[in-house]
Amino acid sequence: MMSDSILGGFGCNEFFSLLESPKLHKRLQLLAEKFLSAYMSDDVPNLDMSPKVLQTLATIHQVFSCVLVLLVPTPNYMGTSVSAVTSILSAAEYDDMEMMVALRLFLNDGGLWQGKVDEVLKVGTSSLKVGQSLSNLSEKLVMEGDGNCLSEAFTTAVKQLPDFRKALRKGATEKLEEMMIKRTVQAVTQMCAISEIKAEHTVNIHVCTQALDLFPTADSIMELKSRFLKWQKTVSHQLDQQILATTVEAIEQNLAVDDYKLPVDSLKKLVEQLFSPKVEKPTETMQHGRSMVWAVLRKLKAETIAVEADIEKQITFPVIPVAEKAAAASFEEALVPVILGHLRLFAEGGYVLQQMVKFSKFGADPAGRVRNDPRLGGLGTYLKQFDQFCASKAKLAKLMAELPETSDKQTLVGLDIPNLAAFQITADMLSAIRSVLEGWHKEATSSRARLSDITNDKHLPGTSWKEELSDKADFKTVQTHVAIKMDDDMSALPEAIKTLQEVVNNLSVWQKKLKFLKGQEQCPPEFKADLERFDAACAETSKFLDLAKIFQREGLLASAIVMKNKADGIKLARKELLKVDADGCGDQIHAALSAAARSPDLESHLHFLENELGLDSAKNFHSELLSLSLERYPVISGMEFFIRQRQENKLVSRLFSCPGFNTACCKMDFLHACDLGVTSDWLGSLLFYLQSEKIRGHSKRIRCAKLYQNIKAYYDRAGVTDRLPKLLPGMLREEDRGKIKSPKLRAKAGEARALVGAAMELATKYLSLANPAEEAMFRGTEALQSMYACLSTAAWDKDVFRESSQKFLLFWGSLETYFEEDKLFRVKPKAHQLFELARAQVNPSKTWTYRDESYGHTLALLGRRRGGKFSMYAVSCQVLRRFLAANKVPRVGT
Repeated sequence: MMSDSILGGFGCNEFFSLLESPKLHKRLQLLAEKFLSAYMSDDVPNLDMSPKVLQTLATIHQVFSCVLVLLVPTPNYMGTSVSAVTSILSAAEYDDMEMMVALRLFLNDGGLWQGKVDEVLKVGTSSLKVGQSLSNLSEKLVMEGDGNCLSEAFTTAVKQLPDFRKALRKGATEKLEEMMIKRTVQAVTQMCAISEIKAEHTVNIHVCTQALDLFPTADSIMELKSRFLKWQKTVSHQLDQQILATTVEAIEQNLAVDDYKLPVDSLKKLVEQLFSPKVEKPTETMQHGRSMVWAVLRKLKAETIAVEADIEKQITFPVIPVAEKAAAASFEEALVPVILGHLRLFAEGGYVLQQMVKFSKFGADPAGRVRNDPRLGGLGTYLKQFDQFCASKAKLAKLMAELPETSDKQTLVGLDIPNLAAFQITADMLSAIRSVLEGWHKEATSSRARLSDITNDKHLPGTSWKEELSDKADFKTVQTHVAIKMDDDMSALPEAIKTLQEVVNNLSVWQKKLKFLKGQEQCPPEFKADLERFDAACAETSKFLDLAKIFQREGLLASAIVMKNKADGIKLARKELLKVDADGCGDQIHAALSAAARSPDLESHLHFLENELGLDSAKNFHSELLSLSLERYPVISGMEFFIRQRQENKLVSRLFSCPGFNTACCKMDFLHACDLGVTSDWLGSLLFYLQSEKIRGHSKRIRCAKLYQNIKAYYDRAGVTDRLPKLLPGMLREEDRGKIKSPKLRAKAGEARALVGAAMELATKYLSLANPAEEAMFRGTEALQSMYACLSTAAWDKDVFRESSQKFLLFWGSLETYFEEDKLFRVKPKAHQLFELARAQVNPSKTWTYRDESYGHTLALLGRRRGGKFSMYAVSCQVLRRFLAANKVPRVGT
């Protein structure tokens, strides 16, 4: 009966009133705390009482434990746990548990208590461990008191508070936060009183900053944070020095730790603040800067050694420009280039390693990688990067030799960065290069054998068809000798020569790519011997090709002098002699054969031949494979034009029905023919060649940026207004669905015109006249500039313009042939428009689109409305009246 009375008393309305009213929850919490405290202190479960009463008290204990868990978010408060809530929620409906069942129904009825239940169940029992950590930490802070406000316990609390907030219920960390806010205020107040920063203060500042960020809405924290930031500004320079010193110490301590990454962002920020040109740099700052650079060099060396062991690892490239800036500001002037050279060596070597990794993914062995490398682009890029690395290494060695003996020099010698094993060419790469050399050697041998089969070796010394032919043989003797010796089928010879020419071009390309390896000590002697043999094979194949070309020319001349049709023979001989003279290889043609081809029997037909072919040596410019003649394409009359249009089933424009309008009224537009046509094509090809072959850089974007710096300098010096805003790889050469297109500068007409002068300066600066292709580029640019110099009315000279245009087109055509495989230069249809402009003998500035656009602008100004009726008639009258007001009326007959 007693237990029923107790449980009945708890089931009364007063108890549930305490539950229902949030204002009474504090009283309910005190009641629960008193009961649980008495229950634990009296050790009720072990008292000598009736089992029924003990069970009743245990039930009340569970009820109060559940209530206390729900009211107090602190885990394990007074020995309570989440199990007290779950036991209530799982209570079954039988007599002894009526109180628990009633409480369960109350909690499940929704509202405030249901939310608390959901919150408790969401956290679950996992909060016990976190709660214990929270409790232990809180106890440590209480025991420490206020003596050391930045103690280890406080630092730990700052780090762990965000985790406590995530893992525990809302309000569980209130007591800890109260203590931390008090400590934060004390710590920040102490820090703001410091005037001289020391090394240990940097950590304290970091802790204070984190602590302030944890309590953004707490009382007085915002004002305190503002005060703290102002103090930081006053000591920012000292603070940055100490942070840099701490960072450098961390780098030095972790040199051998592979997982440690250089704090690039932090270093970059510090260097920008400490070594800005506007900031004064005291001796201490300079010392910190030097220490940072040495630490970065050592760490980069450690990373490079790690890459040697595991090629998938990478060097921290972004730190290099940061260290360069610090080195330039903190080292002596004589030492700066050497330090920068060592830093850049890591960049150059790192790019070599990256390219080697890419190439290694093409296959499991060197030969397989070469087979799978598209157009050998991967290996070619590796060699180009390695060539740049070796050039930087040689330049650095020269700087080191000139540097006086100092402790810094000894430190650099001790680091021995240029000779790191990771930066040396590997045996696998040498094997891949050997595989390429063997492949080209086989290709050359095969092509030479194919050509020899066609000629029966009659083009080679010793077995030549002209071995028994005297240089002074007469015409008949030459004819007889030709008829006997040159009776083979040579129809396949041109294609065989073309194939061998492609092989020779490729051999020449790889000769250039591998030339630098001959001077590298790291290459073994046997590999250098392979390079010497490859060079010999290249020279032999090139000579073989030259002999085949001479044989082809001689064969055509021989065919000409034995042809039954005399006119055809004369025509063929004259054509080949022109090519021989243009190539300058006349001294290599057999003297008797050349004399026979130029004999009076043929010379008597020269006038007929010139009329037939439209050739006149006095009016032709010759390049390697191209000749132009002004009389070859005569100007047609208007009637001839109409007849030709009708014959080709084309319609004739109705404009020609206008009185006085004929073909003479149609003029080529210089803007579209040149500025947006041939000039943009030439500039695109020239700039692409310069950035590809003459400018150093690890990517096209970097090389274009360096090239643009030269262009910008020209702009500033010449006062150019129509400027290219930038120069990107896509502005020079585009790819259409994977197909490489010939270069063309993407620029406006005015920008292209203004760039011609810059192109001439760039050609003068970078191109070598000893290289035939580069000389052609230089002469072509020179001719282009000469064309543009003639455009003004004062400087117009029709002969200079015509001659410059022809030279430009000839050089353009020869470069197209030279770079046929690379598609670097390509003569396009607008070259014909320039040719027409050249022979028109009229200044293009009188008929170009710029005048049309200027006239359109004038009409727009005349027709601008200032009120009045808006109609076609009104606007037309207004334009006419204003035009009459601005111009004199022409008088007939004057």
